[in-house]
Amino acid sequence: MKKNNGRVSNYRLVVRPVQIAKGLKQKNVAVISLRNNITGVEAVHPITEFIFHNWRDQRYLTMRRHAMCIACFLNYIFFDNQFFYKIKALEEIEIFHVSDYLNNLGENNCREDVLFQRNTLTGFLLYLSKKGFLPRINDSMFEVDMHGAVVCNFEELILPSTRSCKVIHHFDSKLVLPFIAIARRKTPRIAFGVYLQIFGGCRIGEVVNLRRVDFSPIGDEWGSHGLLLKLEDRNLRPDAIRSGGTIGVKKPREQVVFAYKDWLETLWKFHIQHYSSENRLGPLFVNRRGRAMTKKNYTYEFEKLKTYFIDWLKTQGTELSIYAHFLASQRWSTHIGRGLFSSLIAKDAKNLLDIAVPRGDIDLTAAIRYLALSPQIMERLEGSLQLLHEDMLHLEKAGE
Repeated sequence: MKKNNGRVSNYRLVVRPVQIAKGLKQKNVAVISLRNNITGVEAVHPITEFIFHNWRDQRYLTMRRHAMCIACFLNYIFFDNQFFYKIKALEEIEIFHVSDYLNNLGENNCREDVLFQRNTLTGFLLYLSKKGFLPRINDSMFEVDMHGAVVCNFEELILPSTRSCKVIHHFDSKLVLPFIAIARRKTPRIAFGVYLQIFGGCRIGEVVNLRRVDFSPIGDEWGSHGLLLKLEDRNLRPDAIRSGGTIGVKKPREQVVFAYKDWLETLWKFHIQHYSSENRLGPLFVNRRGRAMTKKNYTYEFEKLKTYFIDWLKTQGTELSIYAHFLASQRWSTHIGRGLFSSLIAKDAKNLLDIAVPRGDIDLTAAIRYLALSPQIMERLEGSLQLLHEDMLHLEKAGE
């Protein structure tokens, strides 16, 4: 990586969420702002126009990912390495600046991440070039590939190997119950959320958007046969919009959460008693200050859970100790709950609907209550769970 002389720039490009009106609803969009690190004053930068031009109608997270790419690139050449490149305006950007940035990115990121940013930056260069802002880059440097995508020849770019991407979406299903048990003991504030993710396939944004009133129990009052969640995009923390702490629901829907023995009832009751708003219209998940959890709050607790879980695995014999080191070396996040849910369902799935409907991946709103809760799926899920962790004494050691 290029080195500067140790001085830190007073400015930085940052990505912020902003709410705009879209019909009768509010929509979060990503903007790129220039921040004065001394005064804290920020102003939306005109390059935000590139993000709006291409992804205005996309989800906020899609806009944010592209905006972060542009902001990180410009920070790298203008501020992080200002005394090496010595450039002061967009007009001075050249192809090798992008190659340098991407090569630096590839030192600690996977091939897919680098390719994504390469494609975004290619579009950014072409956009600026057509507007006449890049005199050192012309249209002849771009071409259309066989798939119709615009590409640019970054001659000095060295892509990471495919194997360098360390992202996992599930772990050994036999460890699901110990994982939840450790959450209950070590990170109880999100233990119920972890259950909803693993047995309902909920995303983090869907969990933190839940209110107490958004539950319809199936069976008795505590969901002896499961729950039906009403997932909608809500703004439970309007004060967190500026920092990007909020996150929305990808697909509003009714989502089934399966019940396993008395685990659902136990976790639900405990959560309501200790970690939820007292108001039925209030947030289901609250932080230590009693306010609605944000994505950052939940992720912070989940990262602690990962550490406790891996530490516990290291004490469970040679085989699980080796597996602990494997998990510690991989990239995984809250989304692993959705991956584990898919794995549990897929073990005995007879067709794609058996997986897609419970996950909420297709629009079958009228059928979801019946198909997702069919006895066949429930029986197959129950069969898979019986094999997860038959020695229940093992759970008593979890997290100790």
